[in-house]
Amino acid sequence: EGLVAVVFSPMATGKSMLMIGIIAFEVSQDPNLLHHLICATDAPAKKRGMTLQNLLTSPHYRKVNPHIKPNMQRWSNHELLIQRAQAERGGILTRDSKGDSGAIDPTITCLGITGGILGSRAGRTNVDDIATYINAILRPKEGEDIHDILKTQCFSRKKSPLGISEKAYDKKHDPWRARVIGTPWAMQDCIYSLRVWDLAATILIGVNQEVTAYNVQVWGLPDKYI
Repeated sequence: EGLVAVVFSPMATGKSMLMIGIIAFEVSQDPNLLHHLICATDAPAKKRGMTLQNLLTSPHYRKVNPHIKPNMQRWSNHELLIQRAQAERGGILTRDSKGDSGAIDPTITCLGITGGILGSRAGRTNVDDIATYINAILRPKEGEDIHDILKTQCFSRKKSPLGISEKAYDKKHDPWRARVIGTPWAMQDCIYSLRVWDLAATILIGVNQEVTAYNVQVWGLPDKYI
């Protein structure tokens, strides 16, 4: 199964809100599952953290998900902690819970790509718009470094689930443990180059200026997911 799901689409098409919505939904399904939300720098990561704060405490979200209880002692633009659900079946985590009820990390950590990812844990890595004009066009060496961080510090830790024994976990139940969404700037920028990575499935969505027509290209996605 694939490891990283990659979506390329133009600017101003709601990419970040889609990512935030996916994270909020997965939190509602499993509050033990830990998330990284990674952006190009710390500033946009904090903005997305603020949006998640507002969403997870909104009346509509709380009405649908009354079991989701924020811990206000760790509730900031950088770190959001949701009260854990306790493990069942004698304390053994099963395929029904992809996270660790005793994890020390917050439920959601929002940070820049160079913000110390290696020292924290996450069952989901969500990468949002890390390719920029600066790291793709002006200083492409920075983009190469970011690409290396993605592979060596972010995605390499997703090859086996964290906090769950292999005997109790069905890998086919949870194949896509990392997501990348963004707008490519160059053929070899830090995210567009992922399209040829054997562990990534990539979809490129192109639209015209009037947003009245679109085309789709797909790389590395098994037929059963199309």
